[in-house]
Amino acid sequence: MEKISQVSEHWGEIEKTLPAAADRTYVRNRLEQIAQARSSPAELAIQCEEIARLCNELARLVLKIGAETVLTSSAPNEALLEQLGQHGDAAKKQAATYHQIGKVRRPHFLRQCELLWLWEKVGGDLKIDTPRKPSDEATFPPPIGPVIPYFQAAGKTVFGKSLSAWQIKAIVRYYRRRFIAAQLSGEGGMPLDESQIFILREGTLLRAGEENLPENQSEVLRAAREAKSPP
Repeated sequence: MEKISQVSEHWGEIEKTLPAAADRTYVRNRLEQIAQARSSPAELAIQCEEIARLCNELARLVLKIGAETVLTSSAPNEALLEQLGQHGDAAKKQAATYHQIGKVRRPHFLRQCELLWLWEKVGGDLKIDTPRKPSDEATFPPPIGPVIPYFQAAGKTVFGKSLSAWQIKAIVRYYRRRFIAAQLSGEGGMPLDESQIFILREGTLLRAGEENLPENQSEVLRAAREAKSPP
């Protein structure tokens, strides 16, 4: 009997917490990736730096190949070079972000960040309010905000338990403080999702949805890869 994943087991609860316009399929797939990931921030930073290096290398190869060899006009060539530059810059910023995460001595901070990145990406609001303590109560009511039930439900799939509203408030506060500071210092902030940048696989640079590139651009990528490969 096939084992049901933690995401599948808790999906009904997670889905109820998502913004109305969120892509459910994307969120579910991304949560599966987060739950299964075991790479450290340092390892992820190295991967991003390699992606940035390969983007720069491909851009140089595209220029070397020349528009007349694989393209009928210079416009697609210029568009591809712009894309490579953007993806290379994004990968550098993402590497800086992972370096920042690696400085935090919290064992689950990377995956906490990834859950919050995902929440923000699909339109989630990080705002958390703490209601006033009624005069006849001994303790404050727990914090409230849409990110809290999401993090509690998603956290079961990643951490194996649901965190309290107070714990999530502290995580969100630390997350926002950390990455606002990183953005202001130019060291990188919230990274782009992996599906929006180039992917390194078995030493080859691949782009998600490459088949949907504008006409002839996928030919440039293939030609560039062939040019870098030894005969």
